[in-house]
Amino acid sequence: MYVVEAGLCVGCGKCAKECPNSAISVVDKKAVIDYEKCTCCGTCAVVCSKRAVFKVPRRLLLGGGRGRRRGCWRR
Repeated sequence: MYVVEAGLCVGCGKCAKECPNSAISVVDKKAVIDYEKCTCCGTCAVVCSKRAVFKVPRRLLLGGGRGRRRGCWRR
């Protein structure tokens, strides 16, 4: 799963423009990922010059990633 570190995001919108699934929008000058649309392709992380978008392994998330699978974890 990709996440946005709000403290690093400057709201430039590069990630939103490049996302092939239109899964990112900029709200209050910060990128926000719609996990229902995200396929975890990683394009957002590649284009982010501030390194504000990065991948977090499922095992590091609260609860170990258990529960309803969404977005790129539906597989």
